[in-house]
Amino acid sequence: MTVDEKTLTAVKTPTTGQAIAREPDGYVRVSRRLNAWWDGVDTPSASVVDDPAMELSFDQSIRDRFENWSDVRTRIAESIWGQGFINPGTRKFSHLVMAPARVTAKKSVLDLTSGLGGTAAMLVRETGAWVDALEPNPTLAEKGRRLVASAPSGKQIDYQSVDFHELDLPEWRYHLIFSRERLFATRFKRRAIEQSMRSLKTGGQLLISDYVISKDAENNPDVANWRTKELEEIHPWTLEKYSERMTEAGLKASSVVDLSKVMIAEVNAAWRRMLSNMEGGSLDRELVNSVLAEGEIWQSRIKALRSGDVRLLRINATRLT
Repeated sequence: MTVDEKTLTAVKTPTTGQAIAREPDGYVRVSRRLNAWWDGVDTPSASVVDDPAMELSFDQSIRDRFENWSDVRTRIAESIWGQGFINPGTRKFSHLVMAPARVTAKKSVLDLTSGLGGTAAMLVRETGAWVDALEPNPTLAEKGRRLVASAPSGKQIDYQSVDFHELDLPEWRYHLIFSRERLFATRFKRRAIEQSMRSLKTGGQLLISDYVISKDAENNPDVANWRTKELEEIHPWTLEKYSERMTEAGLKASSVVDLSKVMIAEVNAAWRRMLSNMEGGSLDRELVNSVLAEGEIWQSRIKALRSGDVRLLRINATRLT
């Protein structure tokens, strides 16, 4: 049932200095309030308006359901990022992240953190490669498996659930192993790196894009806020730790590229596109709560990236022997 938009109260939206379109009685539609709320991420020093017409309700209990990837969260993620994606997934951005991979139909590929299978499906469509896909979140894996099975490219993707604590990859199997923006959340990165080394062919690539912290990140309030807004405990590494663990495993990092600014622009563009598409539609309380819950996560990531103590890095490493 659609709720009366005028009953939504609680969360105030930062002012961006732009006039907000109002109804004749002064009422501001929820979709417009959501747009103003998201735009506030670009104005960290903006004041909070006291106008009740700009308030939004937010039931924090929805975060408990989000942690296990509820159906509504999956739908919101795909409406923001595109079908099959839970992170930025436009063709241009995905190509930038995967640029060093040079995938062909003859190469064997493993996606360590496949999510809903979007990147694996893209590689199959564009290169004809066969892709093995792993997902550590059981609920997300169930959804991803169904989505991949229903896609035309599904027959070329072997999608499986995995426990990183017990990750056991076959020896000398893959030309490319990759992970996109998910390893920061797991405690078992060292095992993932060691098993990847074991499973790469000589000359094979380990390609990781991940949120990486500075040595002084723990003193940064934006980084602390990011940790509280994530739905699970996160375990980001420094670049130095990534480098050390890769060297220990026998991998050589050939390039490190900072994609932080590109990621910020990509996130902002996708959110504004999604919120614009909501204009004029019916908004029920669960949908608004879900958008706010997902938005809080991404706003905290943007602020952490802007602080400079968190960066999104693309690390390309090679097995030499």
